[in-house]
This record gives sequence, C-alpha cells and structure tokens, in this order.
Amino acid sequence: MTDVIEGTAVEVIPAERAVIPAQPGQALVTADAPDGQDRMLEAASRIATSLTRMVEQQQLYTLIQGKKYPHVEAWMTIGRMDNVVARESDRPVKNEDGSWEAFVELIRLSDGMVIGGSSAMAGGKGDGNWTGRPDHVKRSMAVTRATSRAFRQQYSWIMTLAGYQPTPADEMPPDDHPGEPMRPPLERRAEGLIGDVKAGAPPVDLNLRNTADGGAVFGFKLMAGRKGFQCVAEGDLAQVLAIAVPPLTDGLRVTVFGSVESVPWTKDGKPMPPYSRIHLERIKTPEWTIPAEDVPEPAEAPSAPLFDEDEQARIDAALEATA
Repeated sequence: MTDVIEGTAVEVIPAERAVIPAQPGQALVTADAPDGQDRMLEAASRIATSLTRMVEQQQLYTLIQGKKYPHVEAWMTIGRMDNVVARESDRPVKNEDGSWEAFVELIRLSDGMVIGGSSAMAGGKGDGNWTGRPDHVKRSMAVTRATSRAFRQQYSWIMTLAGYQPTPADEMPPDDHPGEPMRPPLERRAEGLIGDVKAGAPPVDLNLRNTADGGAVFGFKLMAGRKGFQCVAEGDLAQVLAIAVPPLTDGLRVTVFGSVESVPWTKDGKPMPPYSRIHLERIKTPEWTIPAEDVPEPAEAPSAPLFDEDEQARIDAALEATA
C-alpha cells in the first residue's frame, strides 16, 4: 500500500543564483572585484578616521601606561558605522561563585544575519571590586564585557587603524593593584550643561537643608530636553544659592558645571537603572554666575613720555633758568 502525502512544491534557488545582501564588516572585500581589497582598506580607513574624532571628543578610552584602551561605546560605534549592532543572545546566568556570565551576538541590520558573538563573566573571585558589587551591577558588566569582546573579534583591526589598543578597557587587569576595578574609574563631567530649573523631590526641591555633619545642601532638578538631572550644591555654595538674587525658580534657564555621579536605586525591592546627579561647582543664570569666573587682572598699560626729546629739553632748560 502506498501512502499519499500532500504538500506544496517550493522552488529551491541554487546557491550560485541566490541574491545575497552585502555583508558589511564580514564582506568588505568584494570577491568578484579585482580591487576589492583596496576598497576594503579605504572603507576601513574612513571608519577609523571618523571613530578617532568621536572617541577623542567624548574621551571613550582609558589611558593605561600611556596606551589608550577603548570603552564599549567605541566598539559599538565601529559596528554601527558598519551597519552591525549587538544584542543579548541569551539571558545572563548567575554562577555558583556569585559571578554572572552574559552572551552577546552581532546582528547585521541589512538582513538580520548573526555574524559573530561572544560571552564574558563579571564578579567572580579575583575580579577586583566587581566581586562584591550587587547582582544587577555584575550582570550589567558581564553584558558590557561580552559586547566589547564580540566587536573586538570582528573589528580589532579597524580599532588598531584608529590608533587604539585592540583590547577593551573592561578586560584590562588591575595592573598590580589587587582590589581595584578592572576598568579604572573615570570622572564624568558636566561642562556647560544647559537646562531649565524644576523643583523635584528632596534633596532637589529648591530648599536649603542641613546635613548630619553640620553642612548644608541645596538642590534642584535640571530639565535638559527629555532628560532630568539632579543638581546638588554643598557647603558654602549651597548657602549662597539659597539666598541668591534673583533666586533660582521653576523654569529659569541655567548652565551648570560639575562632576556627575550615577546613583543606584530600587523600586519595590527591584534594582532600577541608576540616575545622574550633578555635584555643582558653578552655575550661571542670565543675571549672575556663582562662583564668579576668574577674571584676569588688567595688565598695566605701557608708559609713554608726555613730550618728545626736543620739547623735554626746552622744558628742562626753562626750569633751570628760573631756578
């Protein structure tokens, strides 16, 4: 007895006839073009040039023993210039030793093809200060390291063309200083951030408060586009801002300067993405700047004689005659 199986016939296109989208990064060399390698290097050089300009402007590297090690944002920029992005390929896993392992893959945006990937761990024994960090921080660092490593496997040669080390900053050892983080801490700065003052929840409610150690705190929320930043002044600066005339009020346009801190917080017992708090060092309004910017002392104007030599001689002779 013969079984009859119903189905739909599908034409299979031979590989040599299939239309394959361009593969940036994985196929910068055009196989059927005699000058493919030359054009690949030209494209890579253009990416490297643009990358260097952006990395230097944003300081997306860590300087270790005179060498520049790129941050994950620099690696992601290379990929985006080549139409490639990263995504988590699986949920991060927490290991028995408390470390987290993350898995990342690289996706070509032209057709969604997976063109690379990697995994990385964070928070295990001997991992500097990451060992004792909260789970959500270790998990995030594992993803960061996996992302950098995945892009490194595909684009380290372009990173080298740009003048940076092919090793991500997050993978660098603590440099003979046990207990220090794998990635040296960088001070984030707000240099001339412009926005509108808004009263928020304490301690950024435009009220002066005393701290437990007898100091003073004054703060407000700065709205810059869709982003909001806590701005906090301490000590003498806090006291001066609290009595400034005209005062800081809702809607006032200001420019702030200071260091930026990422503040972790939780909601209903769950860790949330950290928010940014600016520790004020200087603030400008249309009416005043506190503290006042340093103004150079006026230079002494060069002296010049009131009379030329002949006239001065005549004056001197007249004075001698009357003496």
